[in-house]
Amino acid sequence: MALILAVAAGCLAGDLFAELPACVTNQPILFIARKQYDRDHHNTATFFPSCPNEYNTGSYRAAGALKVFDPVTGAVTTLLETSEGMIRDPDVHFSGEKIVFSMRQDLADSYHIYEINADGSGLKQLTFIQDADDLDPIYMPDGDIVFTSTREIKYIGCNRHISANLHKMDADGANIQQIARSTLFEDHPSLMPDGRIMYSRWEYVDRNFGDAQGLWVCEPDGTGHAIMYGNNTTSPGGVLDGQMIPGTPYIVCTFSSCHDVPWGAIALIDRRKGVDGRDPVVRTWPAGLESWVKVDGQDFDRFKNTSIRHEDPWPLLDPDSGVGGRYFLCSREITGGSSHMGLYLLDTEGDSALLYSEGTGVWGCFDPMPLAPRAMPHDVAIHRKNNGADGRFYIQDVYEGTHMEGVERGEVKYLRVIEAPNKTDFVWDKQWGAQGRTSPGMNWHNFQNKKILGTVPVEEDGSAHFNAPSSTFLFFQLLDENKRMIQSMRTGTIIQPNETQGCIGCHDDRTLAPAAYGTNSLPLATLRAPSQLDGWYGEPRNFGYLQEVQPVFDAHCMPCHDFDGSASGTLVLAGDKTLFFNASYMELWKKGYTGAIGAGPAAIQQAKSWGSHNSPLLTKILSGHNSGSMTTEDIDRIATWLDMNAPYYPHFSSNYPDNLAGRAPLTDAQVARLYALTGKNLASFYKHSTNPGPMVCFDRPEKSPCLDAMTVGSADYNEAVAIIQAGQDALAALPRADMPGFYKATALDLWHEATWTDRHNFEEMSQTAIAEGLKVYDTQPLMLAANRGVDGIDGVSALVQGEVIYTVSNSVVDVTVCWGSYDGGDEIEAWQYSTDLPPQSEGDFSVTLTGLVPGADIYFRVFVVNADGTVAAYESTLFDTRSLIDQDSDGMADDWELAHFGSSTTEAGNGDWDMDGLSNEEEYWVGTDPTNAASCLVIEGLEVSGTDVAIAWQSASNAEYTLEYSTNLAVNAWIPLVVDRSATPPQNIYSTNAPAAEVRYYRVRGRRTDR
Repeated sequence: MALILAVAAGCLAGDLFAELPACVTNQPILFIARKQYDRDHHNTATFFPSCPNEYNTGSYRAAGALKVFDPVTGAVTTLLETSEGMIRDPDVHFSGEKIVFSMRQDLADSYHIYEINADGSGLKQLTFIQDADDLDPIYMPDGDIVFTSTREIKYIGCNRHISANLHKMDADGANIQQIARSTLFEDHPSLMPDGRIMYSRWEYVDRNFGDAQGLWVCEPDGTGHAIMYGNNTTSPGGVLDGQMIPGTPYIVCTFSSCHDVPWGAIALIDRRKGVDGRDPVVRTWPAGLESWVKVDGQDFDRFKNTSIRHEDPWPLLDPDSGVGGRYFLCSREITGGSSHMGLYLLDTEGDSALLYSEGTGVWGCFDPMPLAPRAMPHDVAIHRKNNGADGRFYIQDVYEGTHMEGVERGEVKYLRVIEAPNKTDFVWDKQWGAQGRTSPGMNWHNFQNKKILGTVPVEEDGSAHFNAPSSTFLFFQLLDENKRMIQSMRTGTIIQPNETQGCIGCHDDRTLAPAAYGTNSLPLATLRAPSQLDGWYGEPRNFGYLQEVQPVFDAHCMPCHDFDGSASGTLVLAGDKTLFFNASYMELWKKGYTGAIGAGPAAIQQAKSWGSHNSPLLTKILSGHNSGSMTTEDIDRIATWLDMNAPYYPHFSSNYPDNLAGRAPLTDAQVARLYALTGKNLASFYKHSTNPGPMVCFDRPEKSPCLDAMTVGSADYNEAVAIIQAGQDALAALPRADMPGFYKATALDLWHEATWTDRHNFEEMSQTAIAEGLKVYDTQPLMLAANRGVDGIDGVSALVQGEVIYTVSNSVVDVTVCWGSYDGGDEIEAWQYSTDLPPQSEGDFSVTLTGLVPGADIYFRVFVVNADGTVAAYESTLFDTRSLIDQDSDGMADDWELAHFGSSTTEAGNGDWDMDGLSNEEEYWVGTDPTNAASCLVIEGLEVSGTDVAIAWQSASNAEYTLEYSTNLAVNAWIPLVVDRSATPPQNIYSTNAPAAEVRYYRVRGRRTDR
């Protein structure tokens, strides 16, 4: 349309609506005013960490504001502004009355989560961690806040930038826990109408770095991670800002590029039409870019060419129906190529309107959304346990799915479970040129190291059922009878403690439901206990080529395949360490013997198309070439290495960060001198595409191929050998990461390790607190304690009990118990009385308080102290010095008997006054009424839906409950599901999950907390 509607002082002319729809005019719009982010390596690199051991702080651009725009009057209100810091990532509460966002105070600060009232009052900081960034917060229906954070130290495989994962915390910033653990980056979370979280996830396992960033979903507790769209789509290189549109099946998102700021085109996706490629794309803004969406090739930066760049889409809802799908807010370039972003309204008819801009200055408008109440999705049941237990996977039929052509039913015999560990270290300036930059070098072409956790059987019907470690990034491979890989995942999955997760098959169609089974025809694997992972020739460990594969070649392929052997012209399989890897490894990759896919294409690959089934090396061995002397284990070691994409280094750590690829034991000056002596430009061989193969041998310097053209015994020859021998000496003194005896020696690697350990300990403590119903905060030292019960009250003394619940590595801490007639809070000095106990490790303790006043109220609180500070129990405990007097020793306090029976002596503890099956003493200890048969600790409801189970029982005030289950009453073995769960009168409900084929018995035990 050509009509112009000036709705704000900063509004510029454009294609505008005749009038604004009610979904715009009925509510103010919140937005961020700031400069566009400086372009960096990837679309996730927008926050430029302040930590001295992180990369690219120099790109930080300060100044921004949180503002509100009135579409009717054009008025703009500033809620919060900073000149040295940055404000980003707002989310409006369901009430419309407060806003959560991320803010950095200045260049030296990290991003933390803050909250502010909708009128700009009440600014409150929620997270406080140092040297980590908290971003992208969103409100959850249960009051929690989900956000992304760099708290778990890890770095992207193809460069040096810090990565981030989804976390969750209480509304006040307590009990932060990680809910996703992919190896790279998770961001842009949004809340779906069904209560799940949609987020953008970038990670690559054995595949290209640039086309592995799509939309995923999970439950609020981090269970049920699943692909939503774009995991195997090569263009766009990044699918960001995903929002499910209420009342519709559509998703609105940003189609972005790998190497760009997080903008591009806005797209509407209908996931019913698929999870990848062009078919699900309904339309784009700008229009007509559907043809840019691809599932092949390497076009991951195509959307950098978008004529007018968009980002931050927000679906607007019809005020009457609550349904969206026609109108959207977004941030958009006012003029193509300008990077100057305005606040725009789009509709599906192709119209657009500039609602507001910040004028001609450097600030643009970002993150627009209504500042108004909105519908709150139903709260989702929490299935996750915080006990560190394994999770459970089941697969219905591995033969169901795509890219399994040619695989006969019955051919798959095993499933291998592999961990893709995090990249926890990097080097600053040196790199190996794999498919992308690796700093330091890890493999010839791809990015990951690997850890085999074990192999489990696949049943005749294609089903599998096994336990696997929780909170670990895993992928699976299907194996034949010889344990050679038939098919492999090239992405990863995680499972939470006690979670059960299943799939239809391998690379199954995620738009379909599983096939129906009859009541007597469940998958065979689900009819037995889950398989346990068994390692691989020993305990699970990071796979190292020199340790696991080279010994086979040393035993069976020498001397023919040595440098001067009869077959050296064909292939050298010597184990000598080179500048970057070792000789045999470089030869096998350089000459195309592996059959590995490296950092291959995004598209799912056909079964047996890569790995040992497609390896010229293994084909030669199995054809009889020296295989007669090889054992089954020897061949399996080679095949397994090939099937894991032929990795080399077991660790990302580097003891030679300033040298070539972060791996060479020679300095740049020594390498330059070798060039001058040998004519071999070794410094230029740092990438796979130009590397000629092994040139230097540190195990046997005189066999180094770079010496071949030199005159043995000449001065130049002797000097060159001496330089290589110096590298040999360096490796002997300081082992490289591929060698036995390797240890971290650089300040950067040691900082990474120490920081990772501290963060891991805090996560462990936080999960312990959640399981105990307690709270921990960012500012708290790594200790956790709780008040427990009170016993032995006789009016003037009482035995109070406490527990040290968590210390690092069960270390010893000092314990102080404080008490008095008032609550002294969380400072020891504020209490009337205190007593110090002997140093205490994790466990229970007690102390007798004396000199109490009969009939008085007494408060007490436990404190633990170490060199890092003091931590108080979550809250103080109040007790009455009369309440536990039991003069007739029947197990029931006299005041309780008087209240219920009118006498402290007429009823015995083993009696059952109300005939409800619980004795009088049992009712005393669980807090129920002994004179009312309806007041009884009993399971009132048990609802089962698939593998989900909900158990309900009567509860009373001042009580805690333990829920247990057993699969065999004959052996009386009870397994706790939840321990000391606080009461929620009149009923407690607990949700869990159980295998469909497993029979379970449940029981509840209770105890009162005020006695």
